Amino acid sequence: MDSKTVIYLLAGILLLVASMILLLSRKRGLPSGDVVYDDLLHDGTPIRPFFSEKYGLAGKPDLIIRRGNALIPVEVKSTPGAERPYPSHILQLAAYCLLIEETFGIRPEYGIIRCRDKEFEIPYDEQLRNRLLSVMDRMREEDPANEMPPVCTNQRKCRHCGFADACEKMR
Repeated sequence: MDSKTVIYLLAGILLLVASMILLLSRKRGLPSGDVVYDDLLHDGTPIRPFFSEKYGLAGKPDLIIRRGNALIPVEVKSTPGAERPYPSHILQLAAYCLLIEETFGIRPEYGIIRCRDKEFEIPYDEQLRNRLLSVMDRMREEDPANEMPPVCTNQRKCRHCGFADACEKMR
């Protein structure tokens, strides 16, 4: 073998080992169930977000777990958990529940916020659903033109962003 082939082979092995380590560290301690959607680990190809035209909402949960007939969104946070989950994290999870409900026609009973050292099961009830819709309505009232945020200047982030298509169409 020539040196170039050896370098490519070693780089491939290193990438495989790093991927396995990442997989094991990310998956350790995650909720039980069959993973049916995974935005944490993929080949680098941007994963298209779920989209609800009815609510004008798009998003990509980190994981969706199937337990029996139930679909459960899981939002993974890399930081240690606070005493209770942050309201913004709860609303983010509620948005994923709404997207699952719209996309699959299955309303999740709850979602999970998984922090580095603990996890929170958040019931997706009518109260939380209404709170999410109310916050979305207020956001639209405050930005009636529905203006997009400034264009990202980091091309590496843009290239791997699952919202790149939508972003380009809006500009």
